[in-house]
This record gives sequence, C-alpha cells and structure tokens, in this order.
Amino acid sequence: GINAEYGGAELCNRTNPRILEFMSIRRVILTYLSFYTGTIGLFPLRSCVMDIPLPSVVLRQFHDYLSTPQRVLLHILGFLLMNRLLFWHLRRRGVAVVVFVLNREEEFREAEGYAVDGIMTDFPTRLKDYWANGDERTGFVRG
Repeated sequence: GINAEYGGAELCNRTNPRILEFMSIRRVILTYLSFYTGTIGLFPLRSCVMDIPLPSVVLRQFHDYLSTPQRVLLHILGFLLMNRLLFWHLRRRGVAVVVFVLNREEEFREAEGYAVDGIMTDFPTRLKDYWANGDERTGFVRG
C-alpha cells in the first residue's frame, strides 16, 4: 500500500488501481471529525485502508513517560478512536480498518473485540499461531 500524503498516489492509482492507498493522518482526522459530527455520509470515501494505533499499546509503551492527565487524555482518545460503529460504516463504504503495531496475544484478542479488518505486527508468526491455536475467529481478513 501507499500513503497518499507523500505524493505519487494518483500516479500509482492510474498505473495500477489495485494498489491499496493508506489514509493520510489528515484524512483520518477528517474522517473521525465527520463521523462524530454526523456528516460522514456527505463525504466521498475511496476504497482504501485506515491504519490507526491500538490505544492500549500506546498507553503501555509510554506509560512511564506520561503524567496522569496525559494518561486520562489517552484513555478518552482511545474510547473515541476505537468505535465499532465507525468501523462498520467504513467497511460498508470500502475502507478497511487496520490497527498497529500489535505483538502480544492479549493485543490480538483486544483488536478482535473491535472487529477491525487487519493487524500490523512485527511478529507475523505469533499472529498466525494465535489464529491457529484458538477456536474459529471471525472479523479478520486472513491471508
């Protein structure tokens, strides 16, 4: 996939429309603003991928460096970021939601609870083993 913010997206799309385009951070923010203001249906969304961090991973990684107010703010942002209704709406409009970077089984399990379309990980074998060792799971694009 490519990120539209760094240029070349239009050329890539004309050359091969099957190349996935990742939303720029600006486009992600606008998507969330339009969702929470009730105007998301008024804006066109091209088929692409919205990749977002799993808030609990960010909190765990930076916990020791954050003040209590910063941690509270991250919890609130996490609540707003991980919205199953938004993810359902985006999926119906051809936008896949992918979370990053998940490397632990409890993170994989949490992501499944949000019904995201995919996971980015530094350890694909761990994710493969997670899927293979559990009951039949749904909600992820596997491949």
